[in-house]
Amino acid sequence: MKKFFLSFLAFLFIFTSLVFAQPMEKGQLCPVSGDKAKSGFSYDYKGKTYYFCCAHCIKDFKKNPEGFISGKLKEPNMMKS
Repeated sequence: MKKFFLSFLAFLFIFTSLVFAQPMEKGQLCPVSGDKAKSGFSYDYKGKTYYFCCAHCIKDFKKNPEGFISGKLKEPNMMKS
């Protein structure tokens, strides 16, 4: 019975994640670096899903999400010359 309950909870979590997930728009840019965002790197903030190019950008975004959303903060892109 315990195994069934845990399996049911796992199913419920996955199902609700799929139903309520916001699809990533094609060509969306990372709000931190400005690079092309990837669907594997996302973070939900105040009911909206933001997509990033890497895990490092998610970490930076979490420190000051309002600054990145407003556009006042941008991490300099070290990869571009």
